[in-house]
Amino acid sequence: MAALNDETLETINVSRRTRQNSKFIKGYECQHEVGVKSRPDTTMPVTQSLTGIVSLAPMNDRELESYLSNLKEVDPRQHAAIDRPLMDEIFEEVRTYGSSTRCDVLVDGIGAVCFPVMPESSDEILVVGIAGPSDRIRQSGKEYGKTTHKLAEQYRVRMPFSIKLS
Repeated sequence: MAALNDETLETINVSRRTRQNSKFIKGYECQHEVGVKSRPDTTMPVTQSLTGIVSLAPMNDRELESYLSNLKEVDPRQHAAIDRPLMDEIFEEVRTYGSSTRCDVLVDGIGAVCFPVMPESSDEILVVGIAGPSDRIRQSGKEYGKTTHKLAEQYRVRMPFSIKLS
């Protein structure tokens, strides 16, 4: 993560999916004059944030439907706000390219490049996010994808999907 922060100069965070949220567990702050701040323990609705949606991408259809059905019981407001076409677009992007780049998903003006990873000792899915102002993410997102690919190979990061550069 530190190498990714040094290469992109953007805010880098790792998040874990909890029952109904995506929770930042570690991060590195932006090195640009203007950037996005993130704090460990920050939580976001799993179905309304890019990190949360990306964490769902490795699920098969049965697992996803079970998760969403359970979410309806646990957090009916979040369940009612699900944008399934957007989720499906993000799933396709992650399954095809290994990451998703989106802007203005949860907060207007903020964009991110997110990709799922798996720790060496576990099959748990974590999500690494590169976050910054939407304009900068739109401009540099593809380059950040290339940087992520290079560093993933260099550090032998396990990913549930191969990174393909478009």
